[in-house]
Amino acid sequence: MSNSNVRGSGGVTESAPSHKAPVEIVIPKRWLRAKETAEYLSLSVPHLARLREMKKGPPYRKHGVVVLYDVRELDAFVEALPRFETKGGGL
Repeated sequence: MSNSNVRGSGGVTESAPSHKAPVEIVIPKRWLRAKETAEYLSLSVPHLARLREMKKGPPYRKHGVVVLYDVRELDAFVEALPRFETKGGGL
């Protein structure tokens, strides 16, 4: 009897076939609808609509009746907001 298939006996062992799990590639979403944008910015959908009407909100584009926001522009919009610091060192 050959010990080529016996594991742990110091002999040669067969290797299991290498089956790799499929690699899932996640592509971040670039364009968000109004509801997704409101969630992204922690705003309500009606508040985001008011900002859009007053032309004080983030830049957007319309595709028919669908309002779309570019995530990169949302980040730039938030970065451009005034920054406030609390006095006293916080907690």
